Amino acid sequence: MQQDTVLRRAHDALQTYLPSDRPVDVLEAGGGSFTHISVPGRRRVTVLDISPEQLERNEYADEKILGDLEDPAVLTAEYDLIVCFDVLEHLDRPERAFANMVGALREGGMVVIGCPNLVSTKGLLTKLTPHGFHVWYYKTIRGDRNAGKPGHAPFPTYLRKSMAFNGLKRAAKAAGLEIIFARSYVGPAADELKARKPLLHALYDIPARLARILSVGRLDLGDTDFVMVLRRPPAPAQARSAQPATVPAASSA
Repeated sequence: MQQDTVLRRAHDALQTYLPSDRPVDVLEAGGGSFTHISVPGRRRVTVLDISPEQLERNEYADEKILGDLEDPAVLTAEYDLIVCFDVLEHLDRPERAFANMVGALREGGMVVIGCPNLVSTKGLLTKLTPHGFHVWYYKTIRGDRNAGKPGHAPFPTYLRKSMAFNGLKRAAKAAGLEIIFARSYVGPAADELKARKPLLHALYDIPARLARILSVGRLDLGDTDFVMVLRRPPAPAQARSAQPATVPAASSA
């Protein structure tokens, strides 16, 4: 499954549950300068980021907050939707950031999380190589002259176990959240590498092929990223009045 398909299914889930009779309060947690999730209709968007350079380049936020998502004091409002895309892998304590986001959700509110898949060739290579190698890759392979400069990717990456696909699902259930949608997929970085450097991509793909063969298809290191849509259940009375006609089934890789 490709990123466009996964994001479209995430958008469908949001349209099913988000309020349509009033503006939607959205928090882009680590939103930086652009968004992966577009909310239709009226909305008020707050963007939180630790990088002043990223916030300076942001052109769509109604409010900007310079702060650390791991700091419980930084989120003082409640939101209908929190979007956290390509952020948790850069945090030393992503479980704290997750708890802070859950605490900032209104009843019936939703969280969309997008992350690299730790249990993938991309995830393992990223975790086991130094930041200098990531900067070299962005500059040499991707042709990004600004790579590593303040406010520009790649940012230091930790990829802690607590933000892995299954780890986040367990954390969501422990926090009382509903898993509306969860899916791993092949992200655009792999397709970009294949287009730019076919030979390098062939070498990159060897571990995934070996893993599929040796595990008889049970282990797939090829899905590089994942998206998860979570929901804080509304109060019982609110749930009865807002029950959708059809509910998207949760799925996982």
